[in-house]
Amino acid sequence: MVMTDLPPVQYRRELMPPAAIQPWLDRPDALKEIDRRLKKGELDFSQAAELRQWHRDGYLVFEGLFDASLAERINADVRAILEAHRDLPIDQLKRKFENAYHESEATREAVCLAPLLPKLDLLLGSEARPHQTLNLPYSSQQATHSDEILFTTHPPGYMVAAWFALEDITPDSGPLKFYPGSHRLPYVGSREIDIPLGASEEEAGRLYDERYYDRIAEVVETHGLEPQAFLGKAGDVLVWHSNLLHGAHFTTRAEATRQSLIVHYFAEGVLIYSDLWQRACEDPGLRRTG
Repeated sequence: MVMTDLPPVQYRRELMPPAAIQPWLDRPDALKEIDRRLKKGELDFSQAAELRQWHRDGYLVFEGLFDASLAERINADVRAILEAHRDLPIDQLKRKFENAYHESEATREAVCLAPLLPKLDLLLGSEARPHQTLNLPYSSQQATHSDEILFTTHPPGYMVAAWFALEDITPDSGPLKFYPGSHRLPYVGSREIDIPLGASEEEAGRLYDERYYDRIAEVVETHGLEPQAFLGKAGDVLVWHSNLLHGAHFTTRAEATRQSLIVHYFAEGVLIYSDLWQRACEDPGLRRTG
């Protein structure tokens, strides 16, 4: 278990005390540790290969992790939300798809998917605790970014995201794109884009929109990063490191859907907060143990 009992005066990365530890797969000796656990029988060959890829690339794809019936139940719940709120302005409608687990039993089932949780526990080195869900019937078409500025931990790096493909993803539907290996680059947070300490959420949001995506675009260009598109099949789950750069391609077919579910998981016992919004996050208790 990774514990910290040093809450800051303000929830900003630069105000945190020095981190004494880091995620085991982010450490310089990660590959040696994987080999050690493999030789001791604590890992099998498949697990070791996945962990080496995570250390190198910052993402994994687990194929066929859930069945079509669960995907269709989640999609049906999303269609019901859309139908009930389709008259709302688009910004308000989008918020209806955040944390839809409150209304969707199928989404709650996916959040604690039995084949997935042990994989996340192993990546984090601690129990993965679901924090937030986002159901997306269509591509977000969002510019390249890292989750780290939004979903932050102390010590850093103890968050992973899981992207559930709820239908077969096509190239014209605005598929998710990601940049393998970018998780090893320096974090870009509120300090790096000059968001003042104590900024209101309105001001922080405005400055984020004005500055953050341009800064990330500079990072991509400076390092010559090349994106990879995720064209998953229904039932596949893509998992990525908190600092992996990712976004979405533009939709090129007007009627194209890209039904998906995103879940963010923190490691149990770490301090969880948002560097952008400068406030603490809470564990909603979606994962029940014992």
